[in-house]
Amino acid sequence: MAVKIRLTRMGRKKRPFYRIVVTDSRNPRDGRYLECVGTYDPLVNPPEVVVEEERISYWLNQGAIPTDTVRSLLRRQGVIYKRYLKKKGLDEADIDEEMKKWEVLQIERKRREAAKVEAKKKAKAKKAELEKAEEKEEAAPVEEKVEVAGGEAKTVEKAKVEEVETEKKEAKGEEVPVAEGKEVGEGGEAEAKKGAEVEEGGPAEVEAKEEEAASVEEKKEETGSVEPEEKKSEGEEEKRDKTKDTGKKTASVKEKKEETSSGGRTEGGMKDREKKE
Repeated sequence: MAVKIRLTRMGRKKRPFYRIVVTDSRNPRDGRYLECVGTYDPLVNPPEVVVEEERISYWLNQGAIPTDTVRSLLRRQGVIYKRYLKKKGLDEADIDEEMKKWEVLQIERKRREAAKVEAKKKAKAKKAELEKAEEKEEAAPVEEKVEVAGGEAKTVEKAKVEEVETEKKEAKGEEVPVAEGKEVGEGGEAEAKKGAEVEEGGPAEVEAKEEEAASVEEKKEETGSVEPEEKKSEGEEEKRDKTKDTGKKTASVKEKKEETSSGGRTEGGMKDREKKE
């Protein structure tokens, strides 16, 4: 029978807790065991290991074989090193001195490991800060470009709107305003001219001009409505003349055919009579 020192799992789901046990290698992991010689809690930082050195040394002297995991745990606790010193033949006082030196070395090792972890954390934090700064620098010129492009687009839109308004005013026949001073001067001159015309002519002349304009429009409407009727009548007369000409031509052609047919018949009859005689 091979005896092993190994871990058996305890605890609930996702909260493991292990016992260091001495058991037969043929038994299952969580099966029965001969003796429990320690515990191991991996969820604590740093992991907590509790061992019974006397019982472990006893089972090691009896030939028990620790697994790789248990061997690493015993090495961290100094059990393997103490066993090595005893095999070397040192006294208990010398073993105690060597174990004190070993503990100091272990403390320094833990400090170095903690310093490495802190250095890694600082490096990650610096890297994250640099990445954020680079992202901000890249985003800043893009925002400036967007602002400049937005200003240019607004100016272009204003220019287009002004052009459209000027075209509409030109199409209507209105005067395009050049500047505020010019607009005011031109408006004052136009109003002065209208006032002068009204004072010179009076209401009678204005009514006469309106009547003339109305008569001109009526004449235009009459001419516009008569012209198409005249054109229609001319077209109908042309069609009638054409139909008459075609009728005359067909009649003359028929007469010629009848004459030719009648002449042929008479000539044939005369020839027959002459032969008989």
